[in-house]
This record gives sequence, C-alpha cells and structure tokens, in this order.
Amino acid sequence: MKVLIIEDDRQVLSLLKRIFQDRGCDVVAYSTPVSCPCNIAVCPCPMYPDCPSMILTDLDMPIENGLQFLNRLDEKKCRCKHVALMSGKCLNESDAMRIAASGRLFFQKPFDLARIQSWIDVVMQECVQKAPLNNPASGSQESPYSAQSFPV
Repeated sequence: MKVLIIEDDRQVLSLLKRIFQDRGCDVVAYSTPVSCPCNIAVCPCPMYPDCPSMILTDLDMPIENGLQFLNRLDEKKCRCKHVALMSGKCLNESDAMRIAASGRLFFQKPFDLARIQSWIDVVMQECVQKAPLNNPASGSQESPYSAQSFPV
C-alpha cells in the first residue's frame, strides 16, 4: 500500500515514515506540496495503478498549506479516499469545520501513535478487500510516485 506524506518538519517526517513503513507501507514523502508530482497542472495519479491509498499532510506549511493542497487535489478529482491532516497548532473554528465537512481525519501533534496505527490498519484492511483500480493508461510508464522518479 502506497502512502503519500507531506510534512515540512524533518523529524516528524522521519517518525511518520517509520510508523507507516513498520506497518508494511510503501512511503513517498515530500517536505512541501510544491515538490509533489500531483502539484503539476494535470495530476498524474489517475494514469497509474499505484496511486497513494493514503495521504497525510501537514496543515501549516510555507508556500501552500495542507487545506490548499487538498483542495487542489479535489479539483483534479483525486481518487484517494483516505486523507488526513495534522498540525501542532490548535485549529481555528473555520478550519475545523472545513476538515470535518470534508470527512477527513485530523491528527493533533504530538501524535496519538495508537490512533495513527489504527487508521493505517483500517485502511489496509479495506484495501485488501478491494480490487485494484482499473488502469487504462498503465503501459510501461514509470509512476511519478516511485522513489526512483522523485527522491525524498
């Protein structure tokens, strides 16, 4: 299962990568949404069979915050259903309402590791039960989410 993590704090990013990798996930991580391949004009994700099954992004980042990033993914019809935001700051009422209305999870830093691990387990179980997405354009193209294409 592929996981996309966007976090500008290197220590937090390292911790999250380890948590997901310990659960058997293939982690692709970026320190800013601008570095992510889904930031280009046409998101490459629908063309590849290994789109992320989970996305976890920081809320407070320079240049573009997590909500802006996720809004752009929504505009591009991102198919990832398991999306969460995280922040070390308390949410203002407006952000809390937008996150709740979107059906996305929110993890407060410092993390409740058991809650994150539980989320991973639930998503992994769901992914095992589902058939892979159809991939009409797979061919021999390399996924933009492969570590070889975009190193962290």
